[in-house]
Amino acid sequence: MVGSRIKTLLEEVMKAERSRRNREIQRIWQPASPNTKRFFFGAPRDTRSMPITVDLEIPMWAKLLDFDVQQFYTRPEKYLENLLKISLYKFRTFKDDTEIGRTIRIWFGVVLEPSLFGLEPVYFSDHSPWIPKQPVIRNEEDLDDLGYPDFYRSGLMPLAHEFYESISRTVSDDFRVIFPEWDRGPFGMAIALRGMENMLKDTIKRPDFVHKLMKFVTESRIRWTKDRSSFLGHVVEKGDLYDDEVNSPMLSPTRFQEFVLPYELELCNFHGGIYYWHSCGNIAPLLTQLRKIPILDYLHVGPWTDLEAVLDVFEKTPLMICLNPLEDVQTATDQKIRSKITRIVNSCLERDTPFNIRADGLQVISTLKRDLVRIRHWIRISRETIKHMKLDSPSQYD
Repeated sequence: MVGSRIKTLLEEVMKAERSRRNREIQRIWQPASPNTKRFFFGAPRDTRSMPITVDLEIPMWAKLLDFDVQQFYTRPEKYLENLLKISLYKFRTFKDDTEIGRTIRIWFGVVLEPSLFGLEPVYFSDHSPWIPKQPVIRNEEDLDDLGYPDFYRSGLMPLAHEFYESISRTVSDDFRVIFPEWDRGPFGMAIALRGMENMLKDTIKRPDFVHKLMKFVTESRIRWTKDRSSFLGHVVEKGDLYDDEVNSPMLSPTRFQEFVLPYELELCNFHGGIYYWHSCGNIAPLLTQLRKIPILDYLHVGPWTDLEAVLDVFEKTPLMICLNPLEDVQTATDQKIRSKITRIVNSCLERDTPFNIRADGLQVISTLKRDLVRIRHWIRISRETIKHMKLDSPSQYD
């Protein structure tokens, strides 16, 4: 029964992929590599694209589509079935600029990388998985005792291989399955292992220890990524850096340059470039230092970062501009939506900078029905705003 449901969903996705609307969506994104998740986080092709994308948090998808969050993250068949349902719902109902296609990305949330060092994920039926607050590294001896992660046995790796093998068998050669990637940046990993308060104190009192820890987590990622590449039989590609812990006032520009930048430069060199750099926090004070990463293809701009400051430093670099899900989307008036979209479009076009306006991190704040109405309303008003600006954008289709 489960097999027949998944088979039907796979057929529906393939049919949607061949649709005229999906072909038009494909034209506004840069071509995606077949070996990575660029399909899901691709950069807009040019300034004329101006894609609008939307995504819900997994717990909200679970409430909408009636599935258990813990099962989603721990049972391959549940993950595949509901990931396909999510793709189809988004394509048919939201009708944003998210491409639909034959790519299955395996993603375990924020818990994969910390699990490799012994942090046991905590699962919930209605919330995303999390990691315990108790640090693994309490002193330098604990760091000395930690070994590099094993690509097959450490943490969630057995589950990752089970997902990859099971889903690959189910979808056959019609779809490509993306094995989990190491996304989390070194500083965030160090905080996960040491604890945020301890780590920030260490940058003042024990800088040598911080560097030792940063070198360890960076080398761990490099070794793991090499093993992943060998396992899949393809070369190491550009990497992503998910750096939510890298922001101001968490870090000053001086401390970013001392404790973070050297290791991100090392990863840039290893990967042959950083494709996507992400922090939801305020990165405006860090932009000049961040610009020292020589190859950075796609930059996340969160709701607490000043867009004009980013454009001053990263002019012409494609931007993923993420809105405040509550203030800019779910509770925003029509006037506020139009004003926000207009400012973003005008600022980016003035600098000839490709951009994607994205509403994500969305959760239930009133009722599911009411919130879905508000999200679809935001999409409609955003599209109308761009259309009324008389911009010839290929994303403006019905």
